[in-house]
Amino acid sequence: MKKYLYLLFVPLFFFSCKKGDFNHIDEEKAEIQRRLDEGETPFEIVNSGVDKELLYGLFYQGGHLFYVDEIDEYGMVAHIQSNLFYWGCAGTLIPDASGTSFGTGPNQTSSIVQNCADPLTAAFYCDQLNVNGYEDWWLPNRMEMALMANNIRYVLPNYFPGTYDNILFWTSSQYDEYEAYSVSVSGYNPSTPLKEKQSENAVIPVRRFTGPGFQYSVQMRLDSGETAIDVYNSGIPYDSLMGKEYKGGHIFYLDTSLGNGLVAQPRNFQYKKFWGCNGSSIVGADGTAMGDGITNSQNIIDQCTNTSFAALHCSELTIGGYNDWYLPSVDELSLVYTVLKAPDLVNYYEDDYWTSTQVSSNQANYINFDFQGSVNQKSKSNDEYVLAIRNFNQ
Repeated sequence: MKKYLYLLFVPLFFFSCKKGDFNHIDEEKAEIQRRLDEGETPFEIVNSGVDKELLYGLFYQGGHLFYVDEIDEYGMVAHIQSNLFYWGCAGTLIPDASGTSFGTGPNQTSSIVQNCADPLTAAFYCDQLNVNGYEDWWLPNRMEMALMANNIRYVLPNYFPGTYDNILFWTSSQYDEYEAYSVSVSGYNPSTPLKEKQSENAVIPVRRFTGPGFQYSVQMRLDSGETAIDVYNSGIPYDSLMGKEYKGGHIFYLDTSLGNGLVAQPRNFQYKKFWGCNGSSIVGADGTAMGDGITNSQNIIDQCTNTSFAALHCSELTIGGYNDWYLPSVDELSLVYTVLKAPDLVNYYEDDYWTSTQVSSNQANYINFDFQGSVNQKSKSNDEYVLAIRNFNQ
């Protein structure tokens, strides 16, 4: 429930669009705006033969249109205003607030609001916004904000005259405890520089609108905050959840009774590391089964005095706001290969990946992602790819 109703100044550009005064835009856009004002949807207008890019920047349902998918009947608008806000909660890693893929903005905004006690942050402002009766606004993530900036950047000078090239816009995508991504429209293409969370930047709330033919995809449902088990229990097949982005990684296992599961890290965070402690036998690091990876990893970290080895690297990762990653056992990594790599749901490297399963004082198991997921062993001193996993609860 909204706690506040913001009484917002709506720039004259909005009113001129509503009244049909289009001196600053061409006649074709003026005609499209008239059709929108008279009740046609953007989907109907595009399906009538109008280039969708001609709709971008026009006013619809509380904001400027910047995205229209006429096939799935899904679109987005931006409410452009010139107030500055903090991202908030510097020094705190907000869970589920690091996604950058299209569609994660609403859930990230909700997580920031729920987990950050700082007053009047960028996300809080968006969450509380009410424009023309529309209350479902969110702080766009890195990709959503970049898309908006690219598609309607010509509108920005109306709100930031003479300065918009120097303005940074917050996104809901944090980088770590102290920084989050912003978007700059300086230059030909938008860039996404990191800024300290306590700095003030501009905020552009966005919202979605849909048509009668719209259906949420599995990924959209997860991005909007539904749990994996809730999606499964609604009748979605188990296989349709595999590979989807969730809780910092890609789902590769779901316990359909308890709702718990496992995710594997995205490809773009992978590095090569040596297994570590060659010549030393790590006690309690020989488990091969599902569930053994976390115990193997902790025992390796506790007993190995090397630096920057595979298990330690996993434990130091922060992805998607989660920092409880570990090196998988043989069976866990084999399942990653079977569920994610073999069917090309995730494009992991076709190379060797370490497991946390020790074979002897000098060797540990690895899995070849290029040759049917075969399990082999090699010297702990070898540098091989590391693919971290983590558990998630409902």
